[in-house]
Amino acid sequence: ISFMISHTRKFAREKRVLTPLSQYAARSYVKPSPYGVCLIMSPWNYPFMLTIDPLADALAAGNTAILKPSAYSPHTSQVYLRDVAALDTFLGLGEDGDYGSVTLPQLEEYFEELKQRGRSPATLARIRSSLARYYAFLMAQGLAAENLPRRLTVERSKGKLPSFLTLEQVRCLLASPQGDSFAARRDRAMFHVLYATGLKSAQLTALNTDQVLPERGLLYVPKRQETYLPLYPQAIKSLQEYLGPCRDGVLRQAGEPALFLSAAGKRLTRQGLWKILGKRGEEAGISLPVTPQLLRTSLAVHLAEKGAAAQDVKAFLGLDDPYWVQVYFRALEGEAGERYRRLHPLSQ
Repeated sequence: ISFMISHTRKFAREKRVLTPLSQYAARSYVKPSPYGVCLIMSPWNYPFMLTIDPLADALAAGNTAILKPSAYSPHTSQVYLRDVAALDTFLGLGEDGDYGSVTLPQLEEYFEELKQRGRSPATLARIRSSLARYYAFLMAQGLAAENLPRRLTVERSKGKLPSFLTLEQVRCLLASPQGDSFAARRDRAMFHVLYATGLKSAQLTALNTDQVLPERGLLYVPKRQETYLPLYPQAIKSLQEYLGPCRDGVLRQAGEPALFLSAAGKRLTRQGLWKILGKRGEEAGISLPVTPQLLRTSLAVHLAEKGAAAQDVKAFLGLDDPYWVQVYFRALEGEAGERYRRLHPLSQ
């Protein structure tokens, strides 16, 4: 919804196109316009998300939308009706209640009462979303002048704290690929790059050899807030041991730009990376399922532990949502934080 609000003007902008020779001196352009009425039929799986997402797109484009929840998800329709009926009861409105007379303080009082009843932030956010869609319908019918639920501020759910590895566990994982075989050298290089940069799996497998700058100790990653990411000495050394004869020995096609290759000599896939991490994690004796996201989270927590500011973590990991920066910092609180400090070799 926030994305559509921010980009609606751009999507509605006229787009210049080439003018045919037969209309020389004329100006040609494409002007987006609403379809009119959109019927949105949601499927049985993910009924709420796959109803609200296209609804936001349709409304942003200036259309009138008709929702048809899946017949296999009757509970979703009941949730919509229950949320609206509960508000009607609180406000004392009948079936044809006058929502045009409802004020923002009344809605704030209603949500405050829900909060006192013990409703979770996630539940309050869902109710606010349901009421906002209902108000959008009322506005389309001329029964409300403003979408008041959109002006409500609902506390965001903190969610579950992420799992992360201790520094000692990370060292065990980095040391798990033993030997000088192609697989061992490749895996060592991949793990060091993951922990050095916090890249996601898709970003790692998309890397090419020309993005590695060993002389400067940098890795070039486009479309990131920080496009040049630093590599610590051990990561540079592992990459240098992998590049050259080791990597070239499995190439099946000359000129293959991929940095990390599979045993077949082609670009390593995300699925292949996950399998390698899982296998090496078991060899290192790590009980948690090792994934690229686990290493990314571990790096964020370790940076925070060493005193990095939230803005530094956000820029270094390319986080678009500052909420997740706070999640990583909260991972240092409570029992998990005490366990981490007890096991961290630098905390002694």
